[in-house]
Amino acid sequence: MKARPQFGHSFRSALLLPAVLCLLGGGVTGCDADAPVAKRVVYVNFGHDRAKAAFAKLRKALEEEGVTRRYSLSVEHVTLDSFDPQEVRTLFSHQVASHPDVLVAPSSFMAIEARAVTREVPIIFASRPDPVDAGLMRSLDERDTNLAGLTLYLPVDWKRLELLRESVPAARRVGIVVDHYWLGESVAQRYLAESAAAFGIRWVVVEVNEQRDLGKITAAAPGVDAWLVTKTIAAGEFPERLVKVLEATRKPALYPETRFAEMGGYMSYDAVIDDPFRVFARQIGLVLAGVPPARIPVVRPKRFELVVNTAAARGFGVKLDRHLIARADRVL
Repeated sequence: MKARPQFGHSFRSALLLPAVLCLLGGGVTGCDADAPVAKRVVYVNFGHDRAKAAFAKLRKALEEEGVTRRYSLSVEHVTLDSFDPQEVRTLFSHQVASHPDVLVAPSSFMAIEARAVTREVPIIFASRPDPVDAGLMRSLDERDTNLAGLTLYLPVDWKRLELLRESVPAARRVGIVVDHYWLGESVAQRYLAESAAAFGIRWVVVEVNEQRDLGKITAAAPGVDAWLVTKTIAAGEFPERLVKVLEATRKPALYPETRFAEMGGYMSYDAVIDDPFRVFARQIGLVLAGVPPARIPVVRPKRFELVVNTAAARGFGVKLDRHLIARADRVL
């Protein structure tokens, strides 16, 4: 007589095991059917200190928005080692294969590579340029996509240049402080070409990826009339040192965030999204609750802040137009 297969017994054991463990672990009350559902969020970024600090802010925002309490939430920081698109795409492929509930791609570059890998896993992104220009979506308002997030348009840099030329009209050679991420954005080269033609200037591009690159600013200073600083690594990781080096060139610089004017910088113009990590946390919470990303609006700046440091202006011998002063949100 043939032995009967034991599939049924094994299946019943598999069903009963969680209940038995639950009872042994603390009785019926320890087996609440309403226990938080397990969810997994993967934040993909580089491993430098700035990215680690951003990840810590995201975790804190998820706690403050109550997302952590509503779910048994795993939030992981997966680090990139390369800026090579193929390597980044391969990393996203591995993450998608592990079935996360949400991917967080905090730049348009990362979002493009993530989007190339999956149209199913929700992606929360941040972008400096217009995500439509970057090819992430057809329209900000009419979307059929797995993307939600926030964007700071690159034309903000255009407005910064307008303000710089208005306050320093003689400037013809403008040094722009960027990094390789900014240069890699899809519309960066177009911005440089179109703005140079529109304003009649010559760009002096200075790429600063780490502190030792700050010497490039000093070396380029003799050929520069004024500076434009973008929201890049230098602005995020070593702002005080950046301001010190730029101010030492004795050429006025327009910065991308208010804090630079407060540090003694000449002028700042900032497109403000109040607490972007709270935005991320709210959008992640919506996605985990079942809201399709296409129904979550892409968040854009609702206000802009112009700050002028008059003491710095006097130090550079710049006579500020009274109309510009009147438009400033703050005068230091």
